[in-house]
Amino acid sequence: MPYYNYHGPLIWFAAFKNHIGIFLRPPIIEEHKRELKVYVTTKSAVHFPMNKPLPMPLIRKLVNARITKNLAATNEK
Repeated sequence: MPYYNYHGPLIWFAAFKNHIGIFLRPPIIEEHKRELKVYVTTKSAVHFPMNKPLPMPLIRKLVNARITKNLAATNEK
């Protein structure tokens, strides 16, 4: 599964039969649950339906939240 790393694990993604999944380390999904309520989610994944365009602003927001947490963890060391 392809992923991006930036000062630690950032985001993984994969295509499935009926959805595209993005995977982020917790607690990103929980912190954005209100914005994600229209999607199927798990503790660390969001399922975007194949028959709709990807919500790029929302994905950017989730990735930026993970970047912020990764940088904060790096600065604590």
